[in-house]
Amino acid sequence: MAESVPRHEPQMAPPPVAPEAARPPQGAVTAQGTLAVYEPGSGKLVGEVRVATAEQVREAVRASRAAQGEWARRTFNERRDVLLNQEDIDAAGLQAQQVVDLVSHFNGEERIARRFLVVPYSIPRRSAATYFPEANALVPINHVAERSNTPASKSVVISIRKSSP
Repeated sequence: MAESVPRHEPQMAPPPVAPEAARPPQGAVTAQGTLAVYEPGSGKLVGEVRVATAEQVREAVRASRAAQGEWARRTFNERRDVLLNQEDIDAAGLQAQQVVDLVSHFNGEERIARRFLVVPYSIPRRSAATYFPEANALVPINHVAERSNTPASKSVVISIRKSSP
């Protein structure tokens, strides 16, 4: 089981693509306990996901369910939050309630969900959580689950950047 982990810090250009021999293969666990994720069309490394234990996944689901009731009572504009770990907020030079844009990367295409508020939350490092449908813009329509053929919205690799006025 895995959780979404941005490959690079927000505000930075994506790292250069490593030569094929130096790149970990898709699905291989690295020494750091991550799985490399590549764009299917270009082969470009867009992120990594950290391998999680079953207990870590259960805790993330429990926390999400606990937060869902409060979020369901909010209006559209009140739900434009991105929940981030405080250490990640600090490392990215962001602040609570700062307005940011969320950017997903798939097949060489960037998809942007604009003007989300940073909210510190007890969430695993290098993970982010948002409310849907507010973040639907991040999900590529042609990136689908194998069995159901539904958009793969549970695992979208994103970067975060400060919003422009």
